[in-house]
Amino acid sequence: MSIDQGRLRALINPAEIFGENISPDYRHFVSVLADAYKQTATGKGRERHGRALPWRDQPMMTELRQMQTPAGQLFQARKKLLESMKLFEVDPKRAYAEVLGAIVYAAAAAQFYRGDEEATGSTGEAR
Repeated sequence: MSIDQGRLRALINPAEIFGENISPDYRHFVSVLADAYKQTATGKGRERHGRALPWRDQPMMTELRQMQTPAGQLFQARKKLLESMKLFEVDPKRAYAEVLGAIVYAAAAAQFYRGDEEATGSTGEAR
């Protein structure tokens, strides 16, 4: 079973998010990031987990501020990646969605490490 690449690319226009100056060498990479954005901002992630809240106020981000560690988000990313490997043979679309979810959790951890204090409460300084 394979993923319909044309359908996936039609989900969102990466230029709408990242601008028109996307290097042709990175268009596939940016397309995946755009799909992860769409999943969290408009899809199941926003409805089920985000409760229609802004990114900063979603549970994964409030947990970062409360716990001052991205350990939970990194664990969730790992769990989603492992699940995607199990799903790929039977349902590649669900496997792809799991990987997108892992990217979203990883982005929360990256934002913490970057030190985006407004979003995560982290200054990015070594503890």
